[in-house]
Amino acid sequence: MSPRPAHFYWWRAVALSALLPLAAPGATQAETPSPAPPTVKRVTIDADAATAAYLINFLRFTTWPESAQTRSPAAPYVIGVSCSGPLLDALITMTEGQSVHGHPVRALRIKNAADFATCHLAYLNCADECGPKNSALTATLKALQGLPVLTVSPQPDFLANGGQVQLFHAETHLRFAIAVEATRAAGLTLNSRLLVLSRPVPPNR
Repeated sequence: MSPRPAHFYWWRAVALSALLPLAAPGATQAETPSPAPPTVKRVTIDADAATAAYLINFLRFTTWPESAQTRSPAAPYVIGVSCSGPLLDALITMTEGQSVHGHPVRALRIKNAADFATCHLAYLNCADECGPKNSALTATLKALQGLPVLTVSPQPDFLANGGQVQLFHAETHLRFAIAVEATRAAGLTLNSRLLVLSRPVPPNR
């Protein structure tokens, strides 16, 4: 197995730590002085690697209905992406050797909108040169309505158009907003640790 780039381990740790529970209230603090914090080296993480890390974590913190759960241990959880390119490359690298709910994870380029129905997570971005345009994006969301597929996109007004998770940038951070009712309508259950990290989409996003 080829070695993963250094940013994979750094960003995975950052993304996972954001989803871990906080220390329990009233936890006892050590009486000895805390050691000086280590020096943190600044690492630049490109947008595609950051997005890929979030998509994998969305899988980890989502439960699908029994009808959509993979039955064979070898059957993968599938992330469908609307376009080939750096994001898909980052996903393929990050999912190598990874497992979610005891199953491997697979990232695929989806060329036909109808095929998103076979995925567990659909990443839709009509800004991609070869991705669906706005009209096709709306049609894809309509076709997936009520199906157990988690839909994610950075597109403006994605939640208003029926999407479930919208990614956006706030200052220098990648954030996300969740349409809880839309996920419930799809039969999906999101972990509370994920829900508490959801933020309202800023105006004009």
